[in-house]
Amino acid sequence: MADAGPGENRMLATASHRKLNSRLACQIRFDDTFDGMAIRIAPEDATSF
Repeated sequence: MADAGPGENRMLATASHRKLNSRLACQIRFDDTFDGMAIRIAPEDATSF
């Protein structure tokens, strides 16, 4: 998977639960290579809105 671009990094910068491997779900193209992968969804972060 390609690295996060500048726009995605700007959007993730305000997330209080961001990890080094965090990505916006809308940027991930799922296919068979992700079969069996575990996904952790961060809790809602309403503080930045």
